Amino acid sequence: MIIKIDALDTLFFRDGRPFAMGEDTWANSIFPCYPSVIYGALRATYFANNVSKISLANTESDPTASLKIQAIYLKINDTFYWPLPLDCVKIKGEKAEDGLIEVFLIKRNSKIREDIVSNYPCTDLLHLPEGPENQKVDNVPDGILDEYTLREYLYSKWGSDSVTVRQLSDCITLEPKIGIGRDKTTQTTSDEQKLYRVEMIRPANIGEQASIVVEFTGIDIPSNGFMKLGGENKAVYYEEIDGISIEPPKLKNKVFKLYLATPAILEKGWLPGWVDEESLTGTYKGNKLKLLTAAIGKYISIGGFDMRKKEPKTMYKAVPAGSVYYFELVDGNLTKVVDVFHGKSVSDFQAEQGFGLALVGEI
Repeated sequence: MIIKIDALDTLFFRDGRPFAMGEDTWANSIFPCYPSVIYGALRATYFANNVSKISLANTESDPTASLKIQAIYLKINDTFYWPLPLDCVKIKGEKAEDGLIEVFLIKRNSKIREDIVSNYPCTDLLHLPEGPENQKVDNVPDGILDEYTLREYLYSKWGSDSVTVRQLSDCITLEPKIGIGRDKTTQTTSDEQKLYRVEMIRPANIGEQASIVVEFTGIDIPSNGFMKLGGENKAVYYEEIDGISIEPPKLKNKVFKLYLATPAILEKGWLPGWVDEESLTGTYKGNKLKLLTAAIGKYISIGGFDMRKKEPKTMYKAVPAGSVYYFELVDGNLTKVVDVFHGKSVSDFQAEQGFGLALVGEI
């Protein structure tokens, strides 16, 4: 089933930073939310429509145990979007014009850079950012690719040309909310130390409407309706739609890339658990692979709050969406590589929740 989720009001999705009233005064919000938030909302929606089965939640007979998220992306007006791959960069200091910004693919340098000091283990094959005419470059943290540009990226059709991409920040509106904590007994605000500010997000801007699209299996819910999503139990409207499928490329050589459309929680930090830290090789579902290099962003913290146990969930460090891993097939079959990776989760933890959803690309 594929559904489109639309906000009816502002939304609030916490990042992993601590926020305790009286200690911290500013709570940051992110958009889109982490896959675990959507996973929980889908389960809650199922039980809201099957009240008699609530007692089975989190038991061996849980009817939502087979729920699996297979894709998460955005729809802005009539176009679908994915996070910009992190092996794409812009010229440092360049600003977007009319909501568009020019980006380039990172290329491998022809000579070793002596001014680079790093503990990165792939230095022999390190792809270093370098813009046209050796200009300094930078990432585009909120860049997004439409479906057509993403296909060209995965099919290695950019060549030496640059492309223009959008920034998600131009499609949403920030609406900070200021509040103050109240005494639970007297319902008064006598403690002046509990003033706080929450960054609410409205997934819309002038002429724009940003929706979250989710493809999932394992449960049946009505084709449309309301659900609660994110902080403050804000109501959103969802409806079943025809989604979109990104077909995999036909790999022509043994070197390929894995692009992460959602954050991935990996056993060894930035490395998948099946990759050896010394040799950077490993076997994944019958294919022996060697990691050549990677373009990854700063880790993000994935946590949450267990409503049943009334305590925080385990906090994980995750590789952000848009991260790209370059692999070489040492032994195996290219067709099987596509089958086991494209559209599948490569996350070592919480894969069923939609973490680590990957797409295969040519190099």
